[in-house]
Amino acid sequence: MSVNTEAPVIERLREWLMARNKDLMRDALSLDFDLIEARAVDSLSSLEFVLFIEELSGRELDMNALKVTNNFRTLRSIYDTFLSHLTPAAAGDYSDDTNILSAAAAQLARESLGRAADTTRRPLAYSQARYWNIQQVRPGSTWNVPAIVRIKGPLDMAVFRECLGELVRRHDALRITFRVVDGQPVQELVAPFMPEIQTIQLESGLADPWQEALQVVERENAHPCDLSAGPPWYVRMIRIAEEDHVCLLSLEKLIADLESLLTVPKELGKIYASLTGSDEVPPPGLQFSDFSDWHEAWLQTDFAKVQIDHRQEQFADARPVDFGPQEGTTTRGERESHQRQISLDTTARLESLVADEGATPVAIAMSAAATMLYRRFQQKDIVLMMVSSYRTTATSGVLGNFTNQLPLRIKVSADMSFRDLVRQVRGTIIDAIKHRDLPTEVVLDTHNPLGHPLAAVLVNWMNLVDYGKNMTEVRVGETSFETVMLGAGGTSNVYGAPFATLIVRAIRNPQGTSVRITTDNDVLASGTSASIAEEVGSLLETVALDPDLKVSATFPLRSIDL
Repeated sequence: MSVNTEAPVIERLREWLMARNKDLMRDALSLDFDLIEARAVDSLSSLEFVLFIEELSGRELDMNALKVTNNFRTLRSIYDTFLSHLTPAAAGDYSDDTNILSAAAAQLARESLGRAADTTRRPLAYSQARYWNIQQVRPGSTWNVPAIVRIKGPLDMAVFRECLGELVRRHDALRITFRVVDGQPVQELVAPFMPEIQTIQLESGLADPWQEALQVVERENAHPCDLSAGPPWYVRMIRIAEEDHVCLLSLEKLIADLESLLTVPKELGKIYASLTGSDEVPPPGLQFSDFSDWHEAWLQTDFAKVQIDHRQEQFADARPVDFGPQEGTTTRGERESHQRQISLDTTARLESLVADEGATPVAIAMSAAATMLYRRFQQKDIVLMMVSSYRTTATSGVLGNFTNQLPLRIKVSADMSFRDLVRQVRGTIIDAIKHRDLPTEVVLDTHNPLGHPLAAVLVNWMNLVDYGKNMTEVRVGETSFETVMLGAGGTSNVYGAPFATLIVRAIRNPQGTSVRITTDNDVLASGTSASIAEEVGSLLETVALDPDLKVSATFPLRSIDL
């Protein structure tokens, strides 16, 4: 069937892809543009893309019958495989504001998203309540995430101060304060204000002033925010030279997520341009408060309640991971981390396995964690937590904490191969993503997941290489605004879980993949993070060579890179 290149459904696909790949232009997205080669859909976004296509097609996709490298390679193949049955009328009947998986839920979103908030006080969103509870249990703890922009070239500080004030006006997440009213925490919006800027001048004659600036950023980002003193964020301006500055917005986790860190530098550059003579910056379509209102209302719908029943039934008889007795634990709340690098060659082999199975890299990380728990702690029925997000196209470019965590139940047996486990995990992830709008607290039926037994192990995949695609530079005359990421260590607060006993992170970087393990020494003995990092790293190197190896096999934990 021939494809109309201007069909609304094709345009919808283009809009989705461009919203997540800022360097992709509409003209480049021809029907035969290779989406796989361009890595236009990666990691968890591929699952989100599947759900988006299901919404467009009105049908559930049988992922077991599909080949990702063929069916999802181009807009033409996507249309031919999934959308060619649509009539012209049906192909044009889509809303631009949401991709919630239900007509009833989409209607509710249209009624609530984007409307002006009728109150400045509302309950905490689930994503906020999670980190509020952390602050109450561990007062004074630092859980800030850094939005960093390097500004090279002439900078008018008076105009830049106006930029920060305009940023506050444009994004209500930066105007949220937190209070306790009648024993319950609430979020309140304050009027727009001009934030203070603390300037730090680097010494002259430094051997590497850029690295010194990054160290200053890390130190400054470690200062805790006082939740009772106003909006929980602050600004530092590090002056490297007359025309070289680094601006840090240190944002409490209650009000920011990873996309927020990428949005702030772009916003500052565009606002600076508008204040110095360029076109006015269009206002964000939505605010975090809009989402918060919608989410609370949506969870009361019949559609949501069906999802809640389904997910709660999956975990009704689940048991927490049993780490067994441990010698050498502490009672001081200490945590330790260790990382193990695996090579580009091993990473390429694992990515090939992902492509063959139509999975995503997080499925490899989950399968490796489950295998380690099976082999090391004899666990067969395992609950792992996966980082997710409530964000849709509608909330792209909006500041706020949209993070969620999805519980996954994985069953491991001696006769399974690692490939079998990846296939099981893939299906489990797809089901969880379909219900990603359900907060962890609702699925686990708890008001506070802090220390919840089923939330003991969190697994996360982070692709620093692909994040770089969205770290675009904004140029204003001779001045550039560049997004800066601190890397795996500096961004650990973005998607971490300080209440997890064990955190397994697989971090894709230019050298390959880093396996980073964090443990709670009150439960796991000192030194456990190092041994688990070595075990998981060696496991991945082994199964990269032979993914059909049984998870129960006795194989040497060796490095193929030696």
